[in-house]
Amino acid sequence: MKDAFARCHPWLNLVFYLWVMGITIFCMHPVLLGLSGVAACGYLLRLRGWKGLGRGCALALPVMVLSAVINPLFSHQGMTVLGYLPSGNPVTLESLLYGLCTGGMMGVMVLWCITWAQVMTSDKIIYLCGKGFPALSLLISMVLRFLPHFTAQTQRVMEAQRCVGRDMRQGSVWQRLHQGGRVLSILVTWSLETSVDTADSMKARGYGLPGRTQYHRYRWDLRSTLWLAGMMGCGIAVLAGVATKELDMRYAPLWRMNEATVVACVCYGLYGVLCAVPLILNGVEDWKWRYWMCKI
Repeated sequence: MKDAFARCHPWLNLVFYLWVMGITIFCMHPVLLGLSGVAACGYLLRLRGWKGLGRGCALALPVMVLSAVINPLFSHQGMTVLGYLPSGNPVTLESLLYGLCTGGMMGVMVLWCITWAQVMTSDKIIYLCGKGFPALSLLISMVLRFLPHFTAQTQRVMEAQRCVGRDMRQGSVWQRLHQGGRVLSILVTWSLETSVDTADSMKARGYGLPGRTQYHRYRWDLRSTLWLAGMMGCGIAVLAGVATKELDMRYAPLWRMNEATVVACVCYGLYGVLCAVPLILNGVEDWKWRYWMCKI
């Protein structure tokens, strides 16, 4: 499925993820975490469908549950005692809620990182870092390109070894380890040769030399400026709400959340709009597509 947000300028994508992930990590507010989680699930559903969303939730849920269970066992801050452990340490409501919010934050970050891998491709990273940090951009692009190639090469090597009677799934434990070591040696040799060839090729093309131009297919237009201004406005408004204690959340010694004032509700709405920028962009593009199809 074509994604309108993924086709935007890389700087616009980067600013969006910096705002959303930064607020998600540093503002441990339940409402903000909920809005961010709903938007992450919706965008992941848009990108990968129900199957991809299920896999993402399968990765995020264990992290959330583990944090919610472990934190009350080691942190006993809080005044509301729910019970006592066999060791005599108390289990408090505040530590339980803090563990739930911490787990929710990590789970939401897992979902956003999955969408990041889908949107921020290697060519976008090269574009963002190519001029200022050419060596770093080359390294990142090589790593991103190397992982799928290494997986495919592993399958080819294992199939070739199986054809000559060296199947890793047959024989004794020692024979399987021996065949696995042979496959690993082949893959290490292949990866080193590929890295040297790639480095020589990029050096021959003059990569990293001063004055070298860089091809890219991204263009900054008025629409990108408007979307960037909107995201900056929403993010600054949320940070202002946090700074003025309108979005305040305390977990110890007593659990306390800010009241639902008009300013707080406005900040909630603006942060929800910020998190839903990819969905809004896709919705606008879908509406435009249907509109022009009806005109035909």
